[in-house]
Amino acid sequence: MRRALVGLALVGALVLALWPRAAPPPSADDPPPVFPGRATALFVDDAHLVSGDEHGLVVVRDLDGTVRDAWVAHEAAVRRVAPLEGGWFTVSADGTVAAWSAEGRVRWRRRLPDFGLNDGVVLPDGGVVVVAERGTVARLDADGVAWRHAGVHGRAAFAVARSPAGHRVVTGGADGVVRVWDAQSGALKIEEPQRTGWVTDLLWLPAGRYALGTDNHVTLDGAPFARAPGRDPVALVPLGADLLYGCEDGTLRRIGRQLSAAHVVVDTGAPVLALAARGDHVWTGGGDGAVRQWDVTNGALLGTLPRPAPPNGEADADLR
Repeated sequence: MRRALVGLALVGALVLALWPRAAPPPSADDPPPVFPGRATALFVDDAHLVSGDEHGLVVVRDLDGTVRDAWVAHEAAVRRVAPLEGGWFTVSADGTVAAWSAEGRVRWRRRLPDFGLNDGVVLPDGGVVVVAERGTVARLDADGVAWRHAGVHGRAAFAVARSPAGHRVVTGGADGVVRVWDAQSGALKIEEPQRTGWVTDLLWLPAGRYALGTDNHVTLDGAPFARAPGRDPVALVPLGADLLYGCEDGTLRRIGRQLSAAHVVVDTGAPVLALAARGDHVWTGGGDGAVRQWDVTNGALLGTLPRPAPPNGEADADLR
């Protein structure tokens, strides 16, 4: 989901955009951010399209693109946005996760001190498991950090997904290893074979654990599932019985057991920073700053969403 974390040029500008280090404290000499920035997180359901951008702005739209709400949720890029108890859940490179009402009022906020976050999931018991820079995996409860494993994914941990029942989580990162943890205790349960590239995104579906990597492969429960060609594949989402992933080269590609090979369904023309799918329609956040809607059956561009007006006032006081 997405978004500079590590100064490696190997994965290119997309990964640097998707996974930055925690933002430094604002300076009076810094220019004001340009709102809205590039979309680094997207979520879609039957009624809403929600985006988070590189400056911490969250925008809630109807599916026709009409903006319903917009607020500054974080001081740095939003890494994930998801539904939670009639409102929204966000994860940010500023080191915090937060829960929001449908109108954008903060319900709670938790922080992993001294770490920029790259992804996070809410558990059925209300805990949050996050992955962060310096290869860190941690659980945040209402009263603080419940457990933390630092350095387990090398330079950075990029992705986390929870099991359908929510009792376990799977994580991946720069070391190329997918690990499964007990969500309550933090005990390591499974360690899959090391890959030759970074693990950039994860899905845990009823069929099993899917892992996407810069080695241009998708694995299922640690075994080969499909080749994933394209430059620096980053974002992975379900698409019916298949999977769809986005790449730094701007392509969206479909893979599945019934497909002989991955094939390009959309060429967006810009690096894919964020991706969401519903039926045959997908939405992308591009490196050019636009959020666009596409038809994956024919690759047609259905529209470019209007940009919201800059938010009024400052971020919530508890951001500081």
